[in-house]
Amino acid sequence: LLRSPNTQLVCVVTMTIMLGGTLISPILPTLQLAFDVPTASIGLVLTVFSLPGLLFAPLIGIYADRYGRRAVIVPMLLLYGLAGGLTSLAADFETLLVMRFLAGIGGSAVSFLTITLVGDLFERQHRAAVLGFRIAAGQSASLILPPMAGALVVIGWQFPFLIYFLAVPVGIFTLFVLEAGEKRPAQTLGEYFRAVGG
Repeated sequence: LLRSPNTQLVCVVTMTIMLGGTLISPILPTLQLAFDVPTASIGLVLTVFSLPGLLFAPLIGIYADRYGRRAVIVPMLLLYGLAGGLTSLAADFETLLVMRFLAGIGGSAVSFLTITLVGDLFERQHRAAVLGFRIAAGQSASLILPPMAGALVVIGWQFPFLIYFLAVPVGIFTLFVLEAGEKRPAQTLGEYFRAVGG
């Protein structure tokens, strides 16, 4: 299974998405000093990244069902990587939050669809093993990313955000690994929730 491009795709995308919080949490004190914001406000850096997951998850499901997984996950990986990486150019705290929100749109969509891909790409008897590989990939990223961020932030607060650009080649890899998939009839939001709820 580990030699399967599909398994590698799930693991690599999972590690990439871990950048969202795992990479940023250790550098929050540095960001607070760099932008001179109060302690009560610095947590917004994580909050605005997580918020799109609550707002857009149903829409992501509808678009992925209608247009195919690849048609959604690839642009969302590119958005995640570019918005995350370009956060390094933020001139003020407000711009940083906007870029984090945009990255969160891409990140939440990809995180949601990565789990869906396991069901799409693998037979039932293999799904538990692939989910195990996915968890292991996420845990590996959790161990690797904080020290990496800590080392880069010594150079400047901007440098940890440059790691987000890795999502761009991951998006290209996804483009080649995933098949286009079939387009399905358009669903309303109510129809989608009825289908999900059974």
